[in-house]
Amino acid sequence: MKIQLKPAQQNAWPIAASYVQANTLEQAFDLLQHAGLSNSDVKVYLHLKPTNNLKGIVVEHGKQEISNSPFMRLQAHSSGLFIPEYTSLVPLPSEEKLRNAIQDKYAIGLTNQGFTELLGPLNLEELLLAPNPHKNELRQFAEKKEERRRLEFIYVKLETAEESLARIENLFPKENEPITKPLTIWDRIQFGLLKLFFFKSGSETKPTALGKSLMPKRENDSSWFKRQLTNFEKLNERNQREIDKLIDLLSKDPERGLNHAIPISDSGFGRGSGNAGLPYLLNFKWFTLKLHLGNTNPNSSGGTINLEADTINKLVKKYNQLANDFDKKGEYEKAAFVYLKLLRNKYMAAQMLEKAGKYIEAAKTYLSIGEAYSFIAAVAYLKGNDYQKALQLFIQSKSWEQAGDLLTKLNDPHHAREMYLKKIDELKSGKHYLGAGDFAINKLEDFQLAYDLYKTGWQTGNKGQSCLKGMLKQQEPMKQLELLSDLIPEASNLKQKQDLIGALHHAHKTAGNSANAFRLKAFSCLSSWAEKEPSLLNQLKGFNQNNTSLSKEIQRFKKLGKS
Repeated sequence: MKIQLKPAQQNAWPIAASYVQANTLEQAFDLLQHAGLSNSDVKVYLHLKPTNNLKGIVVEHGKQEISNSPFMRLQAHSSGLFIPEYTSLVPLPSEEKLRNAIQDKYAIGLTNQGFTELLGPLNLEELLLAPNPHKNELRQFAEKKEERRRLEFIYVKLETAEESLARIENLFPKENEPITKPLTIWDRIQFGLLKLFFFKSGSETKPTALGKSLMPKRENDSSWFKRQLTNFEKLNERNQREIDKLIDLLSKDPERGLNHAIPISDSGFGRGSGNAGLPYLLNFKWFTLKLHLGNTNPNSSGGTINLEADTINKLVKKYNQLANDFDKKGEYEKAAFVYLKLLRNKYMAAQMLEKAGKYIEAAKTYLSIGEAYSFIAAVAYLKGNDYQKALQLFIQSKSWEQAGDLLTKLNDPHHAREMYLKKIDELKSGKHYLGAGDFAINKLEDFQLAYDLYKTGWQTGNKGQSCLKGMLKQQEPMKQLELLSDLIPEASNLKQKQDLIGALHHAHKTAGNSANAFRLKAFSCLSSWAEKEPSLLNQLKGFNQNNTSLSKEIQRFKKLGKS
């Protein structure tokens, strides 16, 4: 089995482990101490040269940030395999193949040497108490030399995203020999001029507006016109024969047909749309589809084919069918080739690249479409473990929450908070105070900030009762009562008062032994507000479900107030 490693562009803080290059254990431990790590913080695995001398150590430390780190950052894969961060396995082997390769042993993959086995974490306390610790430990590992040699058939081959894309784009190299003999330069000139006067509509040839103006008035004068019509039909048939042969070959032998395939561009014109009388020029193989009215450029490449709109539609349909077939068979790179090189559909090409596990290539393809695709490109970079590029694009696309989440993952809480606050500002500007308050709690655990946001939502009437309920989340009943009591003097309109009574009722239902305190607070509010806002008395029923005469008493009170 061959496993290839493809490095990404940059590194960030370690996710699971770091690699310390060292010649002796003393030197390695000095570096650990310099980085501020203690024996209890880490697990340490030896990495040996073929001569059984120490080459370095792998330090497994989880998400702990390492300051002043001289380390090469690594991340854990599977149960026992370390590979450089921002590195993916190409092609991605199954879990079973990985286990068969490393036999549940720890292994480290470095881009300049392949995989080397690591034989379990050291017992650092015993090691430090032993005399000449590095010599003893190296002799112990010498007995395992043959087991490490088992991994020598796995090697590393580097492939950049650009190289990967170039390889995909050349999966089916162009065959220079055309399927049929294309039109000569003179034929193309002639055909281009004749298409000013005629066009095909299904199987019928019709004159254009210009052609109608040149139609003979008398039957005896029609010989020239008929000759031109015949010439047009002959040239059109020869021209069409090339594309018919291609479509037939794509059906019978797709792999060979793709060597002759003609790309279609959507720049400027909808594929298969427009006036059927306007001819198109397809330069053979990788040249762009262009609007063509009698183009006589002798430098056109390799033979050109003028196509009608309905023929273009057939070709597009065939290409889409091939792409779908490749997709269903799991041949995602071939599907990406069809979308990228033939249909010029970069979005679908990027989708196929993602399915193939080529996330960095997909991200670059998304970005080539335009800035509007920055966010999905960032997500693709994130899947490909290129965290710095993902972070840059999240910020560029103002995806503050995703940027904050990534910075949290990279153990940078200060900058993560900055991103989260930007998201809260965005929610506030849209008057989404409920969402902003929930966000402050869930992402920042900042209850004071959340309280202020919920309060603003209640004051402005933007989901006021829901904001008050949000304010009560994760608070003890007596704290809930305190928070709501503080707002009672500020209730200045009917909506605010209704929201407050509703929140008191909500808290009352879940307060257990403290429920009566919420009932009494609600009664106090209603008694002071009832004279000016008698409609609020209806909310008394929520606190007195078993009092059947309460509705009659409320109605009697309202009538007395009106009289």
